[in-house]
Amino acid sequence: MDARTPPYHSGRPNPWREEEDSGRRTPDLPPELHALILNELDGEKATLKQCALTCKLYRHLAQKLLLKSVVFRFSNLANPADSFLEILEASPQIAHYVKRLSIRECGNLVHGTIQTQTQLDKSIPLVIPALINVVDLVIGWESFDFHFSHWKPSSQLSIMSTCANLLSLTMVHIDKVPLQIFDHLLRLENFILNDVSFIDDPDAQAAQISSPCQIKLMKLTDAWLSKTVTIYPFLRKRQFGVGHLESLSLDMSDRGWEALSPTDFEAAKWLISSNLGSLKVLDITISENVPVILPNDEPVFDLSEMPLLQEWSLGGVVCSDELDVDIGLIGLGWLARHLETIPAGKRFKSVTLRPTILGADGVMDDYLDFGGLKYLESLIVDKVLPATDFFSITFMIWDQYETRPAKEQMRKHLPTLESLGLLHFEEY
Repeated sequence: MDARTPPYHSGRPNPWREEEDSGRRTPDLPPELHALILNELDGEKATLKQCALTCKLYRHLAQKLLLKSVVFRFSNLANPADSFLEILEASPQIAHYVKRLSIRECGNLVHGTIQTQTQLDKSIPLVIPALINVVDLVIGWESFDFHFSHWKPSSQLSIMSTCANLLSLTMVHIDKVPLQIFDHLLRLENFILNDVSFIDDPDAQAAQISSPCQIKLMKLTDAWLSKTVTIYPFLRKRQFGVGHLESLSLDMSDRGWEALSPTDFEAAKWLISSNLGSLKVLDITISENVPVILPNDEPVFDLSEMPLLQEWSLGGVVCSDELDVDIGLIGLGWLARHLETIPAGKRFKSVTLRPTILGADGVMDDYLDFGGLKYLESLIVDKVLPATDFFSITFMIWDQYETRPAKEQMRKHLPTLESLGLLHFEEY
């Protein structure tokens, strides 16, 4: 062999090539395989940042993963929208990578002004339209004083416009969201509200309401139209979230010290009943402040009417020493009303009960319905346990002095559940 002849030669291309800049040998694989390799690192930001510095191919693949979810955390010292706009001006293709956008506000005023950074911001209306692939939007989260209506009109409009393409919308700790946002939620599949208030703008142009959204997951906690009216009547009137829900989490409690009005209560029940045929997961909290009182002693939902239901949980207040509400002897009958609706032959993946005790001195012997507690225990043992793969009953207890008496009472009057290890306690 001639000394000048390469030691390896065939009619096929060499599967390995030598990097001129480093001398390292790297596999000459199709870009699709490199993409599969980097996709395994999704979520590992530090590693992906190192990959982005390796070569042009990896920079592109790593950036797609790193920028898939972007958080704008506004503070009195920083405007992330301004910074991101500068990045887009230098690399406009990055806008296509963003699929999930979070907009958060710390609530502090910018020095020398009486406004927050989001109120002063001018970049949101320029950035949002560029993010054409955003399908998951999160607004709020950190601040308890985040007012949607305080944003500039152009910022509000840009948010509303992007809602038309969303598959998921989450709003947390945010006030004064225009009800007109519902006119834009045409493709939505996931809808999550936690401590959100809405306002109606009578001057807003009425939208042509299209067919209902195909929402599959909904979580509602403290969603209000005003200080006294919840979002539920509006949803009922709008027929929003009807017929397709697979997962529903509903906190029916009032954030004040009174029970929901009959109108709000019935509208919340309607949301459950309008999805009986599709629900697979159901999580209901009837009350968090006042003892559960079911109108006409009827359950909030009927398990025999939900053929697809696999997991369900139910919570509510047993008693409260902060309120002068006479509910009679405590027997947890409201839990029993729901367990009675389990049909014969039905099986669930999990059943979780979460009764809440606000004030341990409210569960002394003089206040307990021994027969009612015994009946509840027999329902659980005879009807629930044979019908589920997992069961738990967890008492949430608060008392400013001592929680032990309430625990001892429940252990004493639910002895079978205690012996089976199914009785649990958590303290606020």
